[in-house]
Amino acid sequence: RLVEKFRHEGIGAAYQDPEHDKYTFEKSVEIDCESRLHLCKAACCRLRFALSHQDVDEGIVQWDFAHPYFIASDADGYCHHLDRGCMNCTIHTHRPVPCRAYDCRNDKRIWQDFENRIVSPDLDKLFNFNEDTET
Repeated sequence: RLVEKFRHEGIGAAYQDPEHDKYTFEKSVEIDCESRLHLCKAACCRLRFALSHQDVDEGIVQWDFAHPYFIASDADGYCHHLDRGCMNCTIHTHRPVPCRAYDCRNDKRIWQDFENRIVSPDLDKLFNFNEDTET
């Protein structure tokens, strides 16, 4: 219970485990996001995750002061680094490993049927900003 309380209240810090060098990470996922954004509304950019030591030390990726060292989110629940105008990542070259590795195709929170472009009926739950939504 104490760990859950600390996690909920943002006491302590979280880092990725295991850590990988993001610039040599070879398992990056390529998805045609641009053609699906009107359906998924960039739901992946609302998922929270812990940053790596590399991300924090580099000082480019902003983290959430209330929940160290989780990626920073704005009041609308989207990642701080998402350009709302064009729905692109403003730090794409420096993006963390979870952003490079995340594959939404089988994430039932987002897609009921990825190939047929049918979003999950529960997609809106990701849009009710919830500090417990993590990848």
